[in-house]
This record gives sequence, C-alpha cells and structure tokens, in this order.
Amino acid sequence: MFMQRNVSLLLFMPISLYLIIIFKFKAFKPIILLLSGYIIVLGFVGYNNYKKSEIFHFIPDTQRDAHWNYVSHILNSKKLNISIGESEKNKHDEMNKWIVDNNIKLNTRKGIRELGMYKQSYFIESLKGNLFNYFKYHIWKSCQFLILDYTWVKKHYNLDKSIPKYWQQSSFKAGLTYKIIYSFFIYALCLYGFFQMFFLRDFDRKIGFFIILMFLYFVGILGWTGISRYSTTILIFFSIFFGYGVKGLINKTRYMIYGFKN
Repeated sequence: MFMQRNVSLLLFMPISLYLIIIFKFKAFKPIILLLSGYIIVLGFVGYNNYKKSEIFHFIPDTQRDAHWNYVSHILNSKKLNISIGESEKNKHDEMNKWIVDNNIKLNTRKGIRELGMYKQSYFIESLKGNLFNYFKYHIWKSCQFLILDYTWVKKHYNLDKSIPKYWQQSSFKAGLTYKIIYSFFIYALCLYGFFQMFFLRDFDRKIGFFIILMFLYFVGILGWTGISRYSTTILIFFSIFFGYGVKGLINKTRYMIYGFKN
C-alpha cells in the first residue's frame, strides 16, 4: 500500500495497536512479522532512491512539502497577526532567500530533497506555539474531507486548472448543500450499521473496532487537506458499516411487516 500511496507510511501503527489490544501478548509474533516484511519493502525503495540520488530515503519529496504549501502560511498569519496573503508572500520570500544563500541546485535530486527538508522544517517552526490553531484548522478541514462529492471526476474534467487556486471558484463549490445532505444520510446509515455490529458476535465487534482505527488514522493523516476524494481510503472500510446498516433496516422492515427477521 505504501508503494501505491505514501499516506500508508505509518499504517503499521494502528494495525499493531489493534493486534496488541485484541491478542495481548500473542500479538508480538505477528507484529514482528508485519514490521519485518515492511522494512524489507522500505529497504528496496530506499536502495532504489540511493542509486538515483546517492541518498538513502523512502519518503517521497512531495510528502515533505505538503504542509508548507497549504498550511504553514495560515498558521503564521495567526501567530504573527498578519493577513494570509502577506504571510504567504513572506513564506516564498524566505524560501527564495534560503535557496540563494545556500546555493541550492534545484535541477538535481539532492537539491530537490534539501528544499523538501527546508519546507518540512519551516512547517514545524510555524507549528510551534500554534498547536491549538492547527487542531482547529484540522477539524474544520476534516469536516470538508468527509463530504462525499459524487461530482468530483466530472467537475475536474470541466474546471480550468490553469487558474490559480481553482478550488476557490464558485463552480467548484456548486451543489455543496446537496452533497452535505447526501453525506449525512450515508454516514447515518453507516453509524446505524456500526451499532448493529456491536449487538452481534464478538468477531463483528472486533471488525468494527478495526474499522474505527482505520478511520481515525486516515482522517488524522489526510483530514487537514479538506479534499474529499482522499476519503475514498475510508469508504472501502465504511462500506462494511453500510452493509450492516442496510441489513439492519431490511430486518427491521421484515419484522414490522411479517413479524420475523433474519
């Protein structure tokens, strides 16, 4: 999964937590096997990067600058009490000065990696003393992240992405109210399915607990983006809740009509 999408880099953590909680001391062996296999895969990725750039690393450069691109100037605007526009300009001015002062060659893999590390450090600095604002921002963007946008593919084929910050166009936000209502009913049915699972077998409860851990992981890692298409990583898990919810409604309807249920 990590080789498909780097968001899975830390996925071993909720899986290991699940194994520890469910199997206690018996979880030691499967966790060791899990981590051993994962380290082998990361080793191949790191070696491949080393052959190309003479630097052993397995974290993609794009992962290092994501928060710098979208969040750091917003946090600094709060910290320094300046406008977001001014904060964004300062961010780029400081980066350009750093590139010149350190003679960074952006036409090399090494230079690109050094710039990525600078951006990562810049975000960490903007985060210091600003955790509360970051959590507020994360929660707000996570609410956007969880909206099910059923027009996403069509919308992106029709939008002019050459326009800076195209996502702020009115056409991008069209039909938002309908999407929120649609999402509410889908998640309500999933929540109903979640409670249905916990009245069934112990196995069902364990599956439900695992899904909640996956949900928390992906919201924690991706929620700050506010991009709903990234939530598809969660939907594959929530489809199980949805299935239990549909089955529960069918059984309840049968009981009301015929006096029995499966």
